[in-house]
Amino acid sequence: MRVLPDTGPLLLPTVVDILAPAIRRTCVIACGLALLGSALFVWGCAGPKRPPVHPVRGQVLFQGRPTPGAFVAFHPLDTQVKNVPHPIAYTDADGRFALGTYGAHDGAPVGKYAVTVVWWVPVQLANAQEGDAVAPTNRLPARYGEAKTSGLRASVREGNNELTVQLAR
Repeated sequence: MRVLPDTGPLLLPTVVDILAPAIRRTCVIACGLALLGSALFVWGCAGPKRPPVHPVRGQVLFQGRPTPGAFVAFHPLDTQVKNVPHPIAYTDADGRFALGTYGAHDGAPVGKYAVTVVWWVPVQLANAQEGDAVAPTNRLPARYGEAKTSGLRASVREGNNELTVQLAR
């Protein structure tokens, strides 16, 4: 029988020795992701500058009467500018509205706009059951729902803006 020389106690790897590379790798990945996330956050916050908005209030009348619940949209006419927001609003019971671009009622950027208005009213069917799909109808002539055909134009200037939108059959 052959005897091996005594080299000391047999050292087995501990849990720390086994997991250390994985822990180090996980920490490096986590730190890298945190740095990437921070960079993206800072880059996102420093995005394109939004044009300032100015208050725009008005009223929509159809044949001289208010249009409660009508949807009003302003479509920028300056096609040179990319990613221009479209200010929108819903009318109240008196047909009055306050445009919002980045938030409710905050106004609209300075510029010239085509204006569209739709006034949706649900169709009441005599035999309709709960859950039936019922298409709404527009009480206004269809031309007012398209920027190209509405014939409605508005200009927003710095400061307060007031307008009345008169619609006819």
